[in-house]
Amino acid sequence: MEDLVGGGCLRIVSCAGPMLRVAYSASCARAFTRLPRLVDPMRSGEQLEAGAIDDCNAEGDGDHEPSVARRMLTYLVPYRRRIALAGLASLVTTAATIFPATITRWIVDDALVPATRRGDARGTLLLLVLALLGTRLVAWSSERATLWQGSWLGGQVTADLRFSLHRHMLRLRPSFFAKHDVGSLMSRVAKDAEAVQGFLVRGVPFLVINALTFVAVFGVMLATSWKLTLCVVAPVPVVWAWGRRSQRRAEPRFGRALRAQSALSARLRESLSGIRVTKAFAQERREMLCFEGENAGLVRASVHANRMRVQLLATALLVTNAGLLALFLIGGSDVIRSELSVGTLIAFYSYVYMFYGPLQWFGQVNSSLSQAVAGARRVFEVLDTAPEPYADVRARRVTRAQGRVSFEGVWFGYDSSRPVLRDLGLEVAAGETIGIVGRSGAGKTTLVHLLCRFYDVDAGGIELDGVDVRELRLEDLRRQIGVVFQEPFLFSGSIAHNIAYGRPDAGIDDVIAAAKVANAHEFILDKPDGYDSEVGERGARLSGGERQRVALARAVLGDPRVLILDEATSSVDARSEALIQHAIAGIAAHRTTFVIAHRLSTLAHTDRIVVLDHGRITRTTTYHELTTDTHAPITRAPRLPVDNTMGSSPVSGRVRVFRDARSLIAVALPDGSTFTDVRIVRARPLRDPEGRLSFVGSSREEIVAVDNLTQLDDASLRVVNEELHRRYLTSIVSRILSFRSKSGVSCLCVETGRGRRDLVIEDLAGSSRLLPARNGGGPRLVLEDADGNRFEIPDIDALDRRSSRLLQQAL
Repeated sequence: MEDLVGGGCLRIVSCAGPMLRVAYSASCARAFTRLPRLVDPMRSGEQLEAGAIDDCNAEGDGDHEPSVARRMLTYLVPYRRRIALAGLASLVTTAATIFPATITRWIVDDALVPATRRGDARGTLLLLVLALLGTRLVAWSSERATLWQGSWLGGQVTADLRFSLHRHMLRLRPSFFAKHDVGSLMSRVAKDAEAVQGFLVRGVPFLVINALTFVAVFGVMLATSWKLTLCVVAPVPVVWAWGRRSQRRAEPRFGRALRAQSALSARLRESLSGIRVTKAFAQERREMLCFEGENAGLVRASVHANRMRVQLLATALLVTNAGLLALFLIGGSDVIRSELSVGTLIAFYSYVYMFYGPLQWFGQVNSSLSQAVAGARRVFEVLDTAPEPYADVRARRVTRAQGRVSFEGVWFGYDSSRPVLRDLGLEVAAGETIGIVGRSGAGKTTLVHLLCRFYDVDAGGIELDGVDVRELRLEDLRRQIGVVFQEPFLFSGSIAHNIAYGRPDAGIDDVIAAAKVANAHEFILDKPDGYDSEVGERGARLSGGERQRVALARAVLGDPRVLILDEATSSVDARSEALIQHAIAGIAAHRTTFVIAHRLSTLAHTDRIVVLDHGRITRTTTYHELTTDTHAPITRAPRLPVDNTMGSSPVSGRVRVFRDARSLIAVALPDGSTFTDVRIVRARPLRDPEGRLSFVGSSREEIVAVDNLTQLDDASLRVVNEELHRRYLTSIVSRILSFRSKSGVSCLCVETGRGRRDLVIEDLAGSSRLLPARNGGGPRLVLEDADGNRFEIPDIDALDRRSSRLLQQAL
């Protein structure tokens, strides 16, 4: 099987006929990848079971997504008593807000107007003013209590949400973090949860108060005058309809603003994390320009999102003013005809402001709700991601493993359509030390990651002491394994804290013993604060070798039954490596050890060495045999001609490209040498697809590079174009028919040269590339869907108006 861009190719060779080549798009890759697993048993004469090949049934979530706003409110359930108190305070606030208008009517009709006719009414006026003052004090106290309860509830709920989010992230599979930038995830914990808090603190309490006020005032107005009430209520449907429309349009805009905030956070984190590289290459200005671009994007997205809120408020103000004009016209006429008292009209005027106030506020809360829903949706996207079965009560417990490990017919690929390990089998006895070597990308690290269950196999199985690791409790399994990664990570804190990370209850004697085993004790004592020395963020205050030895001590302290050393001595000097290897030799005698290495000296104490190539074990050997084998991958230096290290120069003379008897690509160079089974690869397939072509041999080494296709004759050019068309399978998009987004998944319906296609894209921002124009047109856009199919819009500016609008909405 051959991996292509946007698809793949299956080569089938029979004993009695020529090679059959079957090309397929990425959508079919999963099904085609299963074929080699089924064909391999047939080589040995096994019968292919009926039903071994079946259709892949996709299971969707359906359209049962609960309301995001309703789901936010479920976080309030544990605080029912506080909510009841806030509700009671809201009722008091509502009553105390409405009653002053009635008192105002009494002041006018029963104190001021009679005084102009019958004389002194100061006693009545004083009592009514005191009553008015009392209601204002009650309203102030109850509203203060409501806001305090809302603030407390908002803080607690946001803390719960952040805790749930962080706890869930810790239990997600590593594949999730490979697809999402850490800066973006940090933004979800901080900014998106903060948007939810803003709605719960400023939105929910006012929502309750204003809703109660709205209903109560409507009842009072209706009881006072149905005719004036009709004048006031007439604009409400207009404002409500406009608000609904605004909310539907505002929510995706706030979602884009939050994504822009995430992009800015990711850029800032990357810029600061790589500050040494930036300074080493004098690229400060470049980083500033990149940050400025992301910052400007956030400003544009925020302004675009807030524009709807401003329009809604202005519209609500205009419409409600029309209601006030109608009130004065009709109400004033009734007063002139003595059908309505002056006090009643003044009171009604107060009711109108109490009625329109919540109405205008509902327009503002629409904006707050849209922002909160957009933030909550991004939070729930993470919470809805399936976690690892970390503490599955149904799984088998293991307290102390023997260390016998078995890999049986293991198939695995980070993208299941592109296997990294292919039908791999390996038996490792308890206490055996196994060296793993191979070229970069052969699958060495992947193999041990599967043992730790950072990922699960696609087919086959891995057993520990005869039990499939998928049947073991994940927490127990990982306690049996100690890992030293190629790039050691240290947490902020002391050296002792980092060594004891896997065993927080370990005493200082155990920590020192582990440090001595890892040859770290000496350099730790040289530090002014010894084991209490701070390592800094990610261990920045230690050298690379020191970080590696602290990580090794951390693994040893856990006393694991299986020890994995992934290039564990790559960053230490020769003397330190010799001491560490001597210590590891004693430790490995009592536990199963996997040693991944490129340095030959690292494998000196191994019992066996397995050689990986293209995901398969091609050889099992020993250290002695490996040291005498000049063709071993660990000792052979790659052949890199001087003119190829910084890019090949154009060849002199013609290069001939043709297909051999097996229909494979072959290349004949001007010096007469011929290479078969050659891959033709574009150096920059996205930005410069017509540029440099590399011809790569079966050993993955570049044979020759062609910068100008005029160097090829017509027959060669025809073969090259056919092969490039087969390798780079990209559908050209002419129109965008529809767009919808749900739970962070974007769905685009597009018209292509191959007909109408539905694109399902999980991370639209990460799966799209905006590229420079070609042939004088507008910028190009390349999209990749969830299956890995590629689609290109060759000229964004040439899209029709509807397609442009849908694309802008999507991006």
